[in-house]
Amino acid sequence: MHVIRAPEEMPPTARASTSTEAPTPPPVEPLAITLEPYTDKNPPYDSKDDADATIQRLVDAHETRPIAWSIERCATESHPHRGDEIPSRLAASKLDVVDLSLTLCGVTNAGVEALMSSPIAPKLVSLNLAYGFVGHRGAEAIAKAPLAKLETLVLGRNSIGAGGAAAIAKGGPFPALQTLDLGGTSLGDEGAEAIAGSSAFPALTFLAIDEDFLGDRSAKAIAGMTQKLTSID
Repeated sequence: MHVIRAPEEMPPTARASTSTEAPTPPPVEPLAITLEPYTDKNPPYDSKDDADATIQRLVDAHETRPIAWSIERCATESHPHRGDEIPSRLAASKLDVVDLSLTLCGVTNAGVEALMSSPIAPKLVSLNLAYGFVGHRGAEAIAKAPLAKLETLVLGRNSIGAGGAAAIAKGGPFPALQTLDLGGTSLGDEGAEAIAGSSAFPALTFLAIDEDFLGDRSAKAIAGMTQKLTSID
């Protein structure tokens, strides 16, 4: 007589042998795209033109790998907000951008709002907008965006102020965020206390903030975060 057991009645070894699940494939390393800085002293090179050409080449090649996009100093005296144009072009391309760095590119609130409402936002693992023109409004856009995968957020040297910091602290949540750089963002005591008391960053291990400009109360609040952080800069 043959006895056929239900799955829950099978011995562990038998259950294991009947599994048809395929092994999890290793993660695909992002394709790194790094563009040279643009300067007014070098008119033949324009970072926007180069960005557009690079994006088009990737689209034409039907590139499906995740992309780490980096460009530094694309803002100049004659084109101070050039960085606002690049995220919108990337979003329109439907490329799989997971890492976006636009340092010294003059990104404004409008640029951040466009980026946060684009298909790129939910895929982002790292976002660096340091040395831009992001203010309270841009910080609010980040706070409301679907950034569940974001592990690194760099807003250093933008003027988000106390209101922007409070918006981020109340926003999200950002369950994967490990690194938060708010150095030189004019947080003040109110903003620093909002960040210190936030529960929006359960995985946070590194915080950059200008402690020299904080009062005793907010400095104490930030210092109290050392129990969960491995580093405060």
